[in-house]
This record gives sequence, C-alpha cells and structure tokens, in this order.
Amino acid sequence: MTEIIQEAENNLSFNTSFVSESKLPKGGEIGQAAVKLGQKLSVDALVAVTQTGYSARMISRNRVPLPIYAVTPDESTMRRTNLLWAVKSLYHPHTGDFNQMISSTIEKLHSEKFLHLNNDVIVVAGSVVGLPGRINTIQILNVKETLES
Repeated sequence: MTEIIQEAENNLSFNTSFVSESKLPKGGEIGQAAVKLGQKLSVDALVAVTQTGYSARMISRNRVPLPIYAVTPDESTMRRTNLLWAVKSLYHPHTGDFNQMISSTIEKLHSEKFLHLNNDVIVVAGSVVGLPGRINTIQILNVKETLES
C-alpha cells in the first residue's frame, strides 16, 4: 500500500488545482489564494490559525508541496486536521486580540522548531478571535520580524 501511495504522489501535478474553481466557497477562495501567493513568493510554510479546521482544509485541498501548520485551541480539531494532506497540527490556546493571537502562533511554531528565524510564512485566519468558520485574513510574515515586534 505504501509503495502505491508513494508512486501516486510522485506522479501528481502540483500546479493544477484539484478543486473546480467555479464551485469554491469563500473560504476555499481564500485558501486557494494563500496557496498561489505562497508559491509565487516562495514562502517556507503555510499557517492556518483555526478553531474548526476549516481554513486548514481549504489550504490542504490544493495539495501544495509546502508544510501546512494548523494551530488550534481545540484538541479534537487538532486530531482531525492531522489527517489532512501535508498538515501538522498543534494545540495552542487563542488569547488576546487578533495581533496577539498571530504573534503567539508564530512564537509557538518557532519554539517547537517548526519555523526558523529566516522563514517567511503565509498565515490564514479569521480576524475575529473566537468566531469559528470565518476566514478573512491572509498575512505574509517573516518569523524574525514577527518575534521582534
């Protein structure tokens, strides 16, 4: 089974979306935009700050050849998103306002050695902390600059 999966993955085209662009929900559009932007800018990873796992699913469905980190305050979401394509999930409570949440997420990923100081990342999140299912923000961040601010 492993050999079949590896052979299939070796023959996948990552330049083609697996999702019909005409049928994407709003979150799907944002996930696809984050993937395209990440590839164009050659970022090191994509980060989904998520309560329900929706943003991680919307990124993962594009089969991007980049690591995707789903950071969530919900343990069941963490377990579910670990099953998605290229997604590594981490538990991290969302505290404070939006900017604090993003900064603490980058700090968590750096302290766990998933991100390095020279890394550039795309972060996808909802701008209202605690309101699940509302992806509306894409940010391009440098880890060092984010940790210093």
